[in-house]
Amino acid sequence: MIFALPLRKYWNFKKSTMNIGLTPQVRVPTGSTSESDPLGDGSWDFGLSASISTESFRWYTLVDVFWWKNTDGVKNIDQGDQVGLDANLGYHVYHDNERNWGAFVMVDLEARYEEGGRDVAGRIGGSRLTLGPILVGYWDNWMLRAEVRVPTWERVRGTQFTRGPVVNVGLGVTF
Repeated sequence: MIFALPLRKYWNFKKSTMNIGLTPQVRVPTGSTSESDPLGDGSWDFGLSASISTESFRWYTLVDVFWWKNTDGVKNIDQGDQVGLDANLGYHVYHDNERNWGAFVMVDLEARYEEGGRDVAGRIGGSRLTLGPILVGYWDNWMLRAEVRVPTWERVRGTQFTRGPVVNVGLGVTF
């Protein structure tokens, strides 16, 4: 589970908005570490991202640079620090200004580098480039996001298997 505090500075223009952000994050240890194939590594990890995004009545763009400090876990697991770039380009397919409802369809490109580390199976780390679609719906203060990313280039270390497609679903709320 990841807890994040998105800090943003917004600008509202006549036909668009823009924001820059800094987001400190904490990944708390969740999942069992007692099995031979643990669900988590039992570590507290820390992240930081810096982003810029723009949104008009039709288009959305986001560029985010992120970093994760992965601390040592149980059973000699150390996943290695990560650094990456995430870029989204989206089309605003629907927006109801009166009720603040809408939807985006986007394409996501992510580049990630992971320092050499270790999990229960051996050495891990490497770099990858993924590409895929994102669907976003929002209603008042709620937002639902679903994405699928497929590796287009990948180089892994040791005896590690390719990570394959990534599927994420997220729910957000604003105050």
